[in-house]
Amino acid sequence: MKAKQFSLLISSFFLIFLNAGSTASFNKSGKNDFNNNKILEMKNEKMIHNVFKTYVDLWNKHDMPGWGKLFTADTDFITWSGVRFKSNRENIDNHQKAHEILKEQGQNMTYKLTLYDIGYIGNDVALVHAGWEWSDFKTDKGNENRTGILTMLMIKEHESWLIRATQNTRTDKIPK
Repeated sequence: MKAKQFSLLISSFFLIFLNAGSTASFNKSGKNDFNNNKILEMKNEKMIHNVFKTYVDLWNKHDMPGWGKLFTADTDFITWSGVRFKSNRENIDNHQKAHEILKEQGQNMTYKLTLYDIGYIGNDVALVHAGWEWSDFKTDKGNENRTGILTMLMIKEHESWLIRATQNTRTDKIPK
């Protein structure tokens, strides 16, 4: 093989390689996958934000059956006091009991959440951290401002994000 033919062959392979690399970032419809992934991520973030907004609204209204619809049937929920609920039925029932007490106490329902971050483990799995604040919480010793952090594993099922696991940690009692 002559040098010119060899050079032409190498150049052809190089051009094929470059072209393959440039088309790899496009899907079958010719749209850029990076942009599609960004749009999907933004859509998922909005959906997750809406889950948390609904979470707070239902919590403050004492609507535990509605609140329970935000979780998977096999959810695993660890409360700020360390109690573990290993199913959504157990989660709803125990939070319903707690909310009956809160209603009897005339508790200030000022619970708020602030979403800190969302990390995607896959297209349908996210690790979410949120801070919570419950100002003017009534106790026997007067009102106190309670704070904490939630770590949640969320999964996307049938185009809806649901909470699969929760670790709730109270932070206002941590010595500074």
